[in-house]
Amino acid sequence: MAAAVTSAKEIAQTNTEWTEQHDNILCQEILVLELFKAKKGSIARGQIWDKIANNLNSLQHPQFRVTKRSVRERYTLLSDKFRAKIRDEEKASGIDTDLSDVEKALEGIVEKEAVVEETAQNDKKKVDSGKAAEMRYRALENLGGTQKRQRKDEVKNETVARVKRRKSGSDTVAYLREKNDLMQKWKMEEMQLQKQRLVVKSKKEEQSKKQH
Repeated sequence: MAAAVTSAKEIAQTNTEWTEQHDNILCQEILVLELFKAKKGSIARGQIWDKIANNLNSLQHPQFRVTKRSVRERYTLLSDKFRAKIRDEEKASGIDTDLSDVEKALEGIVEKEAVVEETAQNDKKKVDSGKAAEMRYRALENLGGTQKRQRKDEVKNETVARVKRRKSGSDTVAYLREKNDLMQKWKMEEMQLQKQRLVVKSKKEEQSKKQH
């Protein structure tokens, strides 16, 4: 029952008989409130449609009985017809024809919508370009970090290798020193043994002489 009442109320509010004057005033309201600047389907655009409907309903002459939905649907119908007419004329001869006041207003709206859409696309490209640049920057940072880590690893490996080489060299020197010490010790012991042999030999010779 409530739905039926609401439907009847909406019908009562939207029984405007659209004339060229009504259409022209609607288009002028759209231009003044700059509907085309609000994104389609956005809350802001819906609020502008509400304001347009309220402004039209407040007029005494001509009178309007409209809702947000009815003015939106009326504009969509007018815009689609105008765009189709322009396409047909371009295909037929490419020669511009005289436009009515409503069509001139629609032409202004369509042109402004095109500018807004182009600006939005350019802004999106800039954002996408900025995101791409940010991704490249991060990739370069990651690459730089990777290269830095690789350089650190290389330095570390080289340092370890140098330490190993130094350690290996130190071991060699120590070995040579130890070997040299042993050789010196062996030589000293050999010299001492040689001296002892000489002493023993000398004593034997002396004893032999005494016996003769």
